[in-house]
Amino acid sequence: MPATILQSSVGFVRHGSPCRSLVRRDPARREAAAGLVPQPVLAHAALLSALARLAPAAAPGELTFAARLAATEPETTADLATLLTRAAGPADPAKGPA
Repeated sequence: MPATILQSSVGFVRHGSPCRSLVRRDPARREAAAGLVPQPVLAHAALLSALARLAPAAAPGELTFAARLAATEPETTADLATLLTRAAGPADPAKGPA
């Protein structure tokens, strides 16, 4: 891939598309977009987020089980992510419980 195309792609991903910006600003679009993401993907993201807070030094290979769990048991994965988030405590102590 030529360097200019790669730089353009990286810039696009880093700064986001205009469409993504609209989704972030408009609650109705954000809600509609959330419905387009499959439950296993949402569960996987939530679990990885919770695990990253609990074990920030974990290597990517150590978290591969999260994808398998999310693919086979998305509801259980979401429940586990919620539990781990509560167990980790608030991200900012000044804000109180998560």
